[in-house]
Amino acid sequence: MKMIRIACAAAALVAAMAFVSHAARAEETPEAKVHHELSATQGLNAATLPVLKRVVQDQNTVADELARRLRPGASVQKTKLGNRLHVAAGAWHLLVSSDGASADFHDTAVEQRAHELGVPLANRMSSAAIVQKGREIVSSQLAQQIALAPGETLVAIHADYRIEEGADVNSKQTTSKVVANRVVFTRVIAGVPVVGPGSKVSVVFTNDGALESFHYDWPKYTGAPSQKTAAPAELVSRVQRAVLARTGETTPPIKFDLTVRKASAFPIAASQKTQIQSMDCGYFDGGFDDTMPALVQPGCTYEAIVYGPNGIRDGVEGAVPAGESFAVDDAWPETRVLTKAK
Repeated sequence: MKMIRIACAAAALVAAMAFVSHAARAEETPEAKVHHELSATQGLNAATLPVLKRVVQDQNTVADELARRLRPGASVQKTKLGNRLHVAAGAWHLLVSSDGASADFHDTAVEQRAHELGVPLANRMSSAAIVQKGREIVSSQLAQQIALAPGETLVAIHADYRIEEGADVNSKQTTSKVVANRVVFTRVIAGVPVVGPGSKVSVVFTNDGALESFHYDWPKYTGAPSQKTAAPAELVSRVQRAVLARTGETTPPIKFDLTVRKASAFPIAASQKTQIQSMDCGYFDGGFDDTMPALVQPGCTYEAIVYGPNGIRDGVEGAVPAGESFAVDDAWPETRVLTKAK
């Protein structure tokens, strides 16, 4: 997740706000961290998985339902912004994607009063409380959109805070307050999580529980023929090959031995200067985009770091297909890279 930074200045106060993590690795929940480890050592832990297809929903119907649920009785104005539908009234606005599966909401009035509701770091909500409140918001205000089919569950993967830090120009004293809280959920289908931007819902709320903003990409899926899933060692090898191809390295990847590891499988060396920091295996849904993959195939997302001269580091992230045989998709570059590498 990218850090969000906002700055403001007054006569004697300089303040900065950012979402700050409070979990062991980034802002992951313990369950998400464990899944990263299992992705490297056990792969998908399923012999076969069906391929999925995203179902297009009516954009106007979704927008109307959200507006009625979020701000009942409001007189709204609708306009088209490219292929997205913009719905606004007063201090809030809503954007709905053309396929009806993705939406963004922001209420500036709630955001503006967040400062007054700030609490010291010591009094911040616990991770469990943030997750619980997020679930309440989803079930009460997004119930029609974040619907779960039989066998599906909503699982929290991130929980963090927005911190407002201030420094008095005269006294040099600094203060830190939590002014908002955020939780991110993913969908798990019959025990297999959806990885990538799709099937995610992020909720931001102030300390009084008011909804400040949300983003979701939550399609309905239909099934397609199944794929046999590749072995864990092959999945790690695919990630290594994809990362090296993207960074332009031509040396063979360093073999990863699953039997020789310490407490954590990561980092995994792809080359002398490239390390894989994490893998996350499941159904790969790239989220709504004009160039998104046509199918939701089994796959593994990855994050890697390339160490350059003078301490320079570059980050690389993407996803590899996880089926023994997979559909090559022009919107999924790694499917083309790995097909050429065979």
